[in-house]
Amino acid sequence: MNFRLQTRPFFICLCLILAFMVSPAGAGNLAVIHEVVTESQEGASSIIIRLIGHPAFKVIPIEEKQMLIAFKDTEFSGDIRVPETFAGDELIEDLKLEHKPCKVSCLVVKLGKPYADIKCGIKEVNGGLHIEIKSKAGDVKPEEIVGIEDRLLKVESKAASADAVLFTEAAAHYRRGKWEKATRILRKIIECYPGSAYLEQAYFLLAKSFHRMFDEEVSRHLIDITSLYQDAISKFPESDYVADAMVSIGNCYFQVKNYYEALAYYNAVLKKNKKGPAVPEALFQRGRVLVLLKKPTEAVSSFEELERRNPGTELATRGKLEKAKALFDMKAFKRCLATLQEIMSEKPGEVYKTPELLLYAGYSYYELGQLKEARDTLTAVLNYFPKMKSNHIVLTKIADTYSEEGVKSKACKLYRLAVRMYPGSEGALISLLRLADESEKAIPGNDRSRDGMLITGETAREIYEDIVEKHPDSPLFDLVMLKLAILHHKNKDYDQSIATLQKLLAKHPQTPLKEEIKVAMAKSFKAIVERETEAGTPENAIAYCEQVQSVLRIDDMPDLLLLVGDTYRRLCMYLQAVSAFQKARRFYSEGDEPAGLLFGLGESFYMVNRFDKAEPILKAFLVKYPEHKGASAAYYLLGNILVQRKEYRKALQSFNLALQQKPDPHHQVKVLMGVANALTSQGKHGKAVSYFKRAIALITKNKAGSSEDLYIAYRELGESYLAVGGMKKAVTAFENALELNPKDFKAPGLQFRLAQCYHRLKATDKAQEMWNGVLSSGDPFWGDMARVELKQIQVEESLGKIRDSLAGSSPAKAAL
Repeated sequence: MNFRLQTRPFFICLCLILAFMVSPAGAGNLAVIHEVVTESQEGASSIIIRLIGHPAFKVIPIEEKQMLIAFKDTEFSGDIRVPETFAGDELIEDLKLEHKPCKVSCLVVKLGKPYADIKCGIKEVNGGLHIEIKSKAGDVKPEEIVGIEDRLLKVESKAASADAVLFTEAAAHYRRGKWEKATRILRKIIECYPGSAYLEQAYFLLAKSFHRMFDEEVSRHLIDITSLYQDAISKFPESDYVADAMVSIGNCYFQVKNYYEALAYYNAVLKKNKKGPAVPEALFQRGRVLVLLKKPTEAVSSFEELERRNPGTELATRGKLEKAKALFDMKAFKRCLATLQEIMSEKPGEVYKTPELLLYAGYSYYELGQLKEARDTLTAVLNYFPKMKSNHIVLTKIADTYSEEGVKSKACKLYRLAVRMYPGSEGALISLLRLADESEKAIPGNDRSRDGMLITGETAREIYEDIVEKHPDSPLFDLVMLKLAILHHKNKDYDQSIATLQKLLAKHPQTPLKEEIKVAMAKSFKAIVERETEAGTPENAIAYCEQVQSVLRIDDMPDLLLLVGDTYRRLCMYLQAVSAFQKARRFYSEGDEPAGLLFGLGESFYMVNRFDKAEPILKAFLVKYPEHKGASAAYYLLGNILVQRKEYRKALQSFNLALQQKPDPHHQVKVLMGVANALTSQGKHGKAVSYFKRAIALITKNKAGSSEDLYIAYRELGESYLAVGGMKKAVTAFENALELNPKDFKAPGLQFRLAQCYHRLKATDKAQEMWNGVLSSGDPFWGDMARVELKQIQVEESLGKIRDSLAGSSPAKAAL
């Protein structure tokens, strides 16, 4: 049998109808169908069903060219056979026997014409049922809209030539789906009867037969199939069958997903043909291709053109449905719903045959927030099509409607039902994710029973881990891994969060969730940086950074680059910081750079002595973010750059602006020292003294700086005192500095300056002791300087002794 039937919705209706019919046969007396034959009369075909018993029966149209004859309390005999050939004028193409539950037996009839175009008469005869099928009077179609296959298979009724007989045989095989036999005979006609009146039909029918024979393997036979169509077109370029052949070639390319090539053939047919039997299919297929090429607006236009040209036809109805689906993809949910409702109004029976009608209607209601309508419609889908493969998704969506309404108990019950009924399906996994989401929202310690949905954070993690372990190939795997990583982050297990994301990227490096992964990874990495910085080990953060870069290229992740650059900056690895910040800067237009980027890059350039680069960046930072907490530091760095250029007046202005930002005590010390140094560079030592003293007081009072900062402040204060002649104050400052001298920090220069002060204050012994200390430091420069001073003291002492001895002798000796 070569036709497919989906009778489930009709069978449901059938059971309801037959349940109320009075059947002469009792529950224990089944009727038996033992023979089915066909007969032919002028313009009509008949099916004769011979049976024992008098069962209730019903004839129901189920598709455009199919009908169902159903018998209640009936079974088929064990030796019943269905005819392989059918008498008549091609009104009957195939028969199929089907057993159904509830003791119902069915005969499915494939018709040569649409059910709407035939008359069906039923008579009960002795020992059976006589069903006569014939065309309605006056229903002959105009030539231009007769089906292309009907015309291809047409044989003159009085033709008796050898080629006519062969073609008749080939046509009969074609109708029965015996493609190989049809192909063999058609090749024989082409080879042996080049002048045959059926040659044109043979060429095109051969291509169609070969196409049908390998319809499930088009990719393997694409060249052979399309070549046969092309041969027919080349042989008969003006044939009425050319357009259909071109559509068939397009369909071949459609099947192998070469959509652009398929579209070219459909467009070519539509450009050359304004009407004809191939045009509707070309419009329909063109629309489908455009949907797949992500051009839904053009697709909708194609389907609407199909509807305008062929209103009321089966293909127009299918086109409307495809149009509705395209509108859904465009998020035009109201238009989608209106189109679906139009179909259901025009053809009410379609809802029982085409699940997508109710399915897309339900989804559209959901997207429009009409949750009750969505639920009712999707529930109808489950009832009408209980065996539909996507019902696991439908049930989950119904649960979602309750969840959206806040009826969490019903939602969770349906989610668990989806898990139980469709284990391992996408709908089941989505339901598990929904249950996990509810778990994460739960209040800790809220101890509900498993039937009422035990909601704990641990349960959510277990759900995610179970899906990851048991369904590694699921389309939802990436989403589950991402959710698991986010849950780890939420639980402050940042290391595990990053490890989970790394596993995900290792398994699916091209995952469509890469942007979401970047965001999640950046958050966990930032948390690790903050954690390690607080712990005093920011170098660990850099180790994490290197791990991240081994799996994920961060050069196109500005947020993570900023984080990396800032971490390098905190570790004083300024060259690496500059590199990271510059890479991040490429993603921002001028004037849109974030504060952290401008300040971090400016400071890093400053620290590697690239003042020419640092200055404009720091200025840009201050223009855009004048109130930022880093503004004081930026003014301070600019002040130092100006000092380097000996632009002291501008430097002092910059330092004063830094102080106006009310920096924290630690940074205030730096700024005060900067002001003092700028003043000393101008020779204004008296003014500098006050700033050094303010810095020292701030450090001492607030512990705003290190002992090294205090040491430097005292040392520079001493130098300023020394410059203005405050020798004793200079000594005090130098002594304080020397006392604060950092461990393992040699200060021969300071010792030398203090020795000079001692010497000028006549504390020669202290001076000598200090200079000797400088000598023992091993510093070549200051050692030589100390040696000269000590030599000078020795010379002075020798001269003093000579003067003293001369002053104590007699005048005569003195004269001598």
